[in-house]
Amino acid sequence: MSGVLLAGLGLLVASCGATERAEEKLADDYLCDLPVKSEERRMVQEELGSDAFHTTIFATPGNFASRMEGLLRNRESGKDSPPTDVCLFRWDTGGTDTSVRMSFQWGEPVEKKAAGRSPLEARTYGVNGLPAEAGAIEAKLSFPCVMGGKNRVQSQRVQLIAWAAFLDKARTGSRSDRGTGRSALTYLMAQRAADALGCENEPLRGEPAVKPGG
Repeated sequence: MSGVLLAGLGLLVASCGATERAEEKLADDYLCDLPVKSEERRMVQEELGSDAFHTTIFATPGNFASRMEGLLRNRESGKDSPPTDVCLFRWDTGGTDTSVRMSFQWGEPVEKKAAGRSPLEARTYGVNGLPAEAGAIEAKLSFPCVMGGKNRVQSQRVQLIAWAAFLDKARTGSRSDRGTGRSALTYLMAQRAADALGCENEPLRGEPAVKPGG
């Protein structure tokens, strides 16, 4: 059976006086809900090796937006912000846990490369023209997210980095195939984060088209 758990939301409570924003129109589970027959669900099931899994939601769209806005304002120049966990998809395969964890952070832009540190044993990819990397246990994608109002100027100076971390049993297939699939999953989950943040430049349009090497 699958299950859903809301975890740690008290740590990400929206600040008082927040204005109405795009994320307030989204369902509380929007960032992590994987509809039946969706590509995201199929990809997560493939990573976990199970049709059934448990979902832990660390942030609603409103919590996430407030947290990311705070990290944007408090980010030290030249440094990446700490990552914010959003979702954990987990399955216990008889004593061996498998999981996929999604998180996001602000990062310093890097010309012609994905922002942020590189995953272990990383290979480069391009997803709809955006830089991505996938390695042994992580995948990342970075893109500009121009926010409105008082966050506009600061958001134009950074990129949003989407991270997917994988804890799984030995996988079959080539590393290139795994990297392609993981880059696509990271992109699809990042679309939800972009919606919650109200990225006015609409950086993640359409379905992911992944090309090895960028």
